[in-house]
Amino acid sequence: MAIVIAVYLTGCSSLKYEDKYAWNDGWRVGQIEAIGTGIEYSTKIKQACITLPTSSSMFAKVKFKSSSRSEWRVVQISNQSNLKQNDSVLINIFDCKKTVIPKSS
Repeated sequence: MAIVIAVYLTGCSSLKYEDKYAWNDGWRVGQIEAIGTGIEYSTKIKQACITLPTSSSMFAKVKFKSSSRSEWRVVQISNQSNLKQNDSVLINIFDCKKTVIPKSS
């Protein structure tokens, strides 16, 4: 039993998405549930996570799994972003300054 637990823990600690985005560094696979602008988004994001906020700043609400439960984060995205609802992305839950990355298939 101890061997099974050790293998499981080792597997989680070295998990990387697309060979460079490590679980231990905060990267998670998520799905965009909504994209928009305005107060309904900007009030749900930590103030420290907004870079150069304007009235037209765009935000994405991303759903991801943390352990066995779903969580959500609202993150600022580029106004020129091609991201859309239901896109799979990589999100860093430890560092909101990291860009949301479209996930390769």
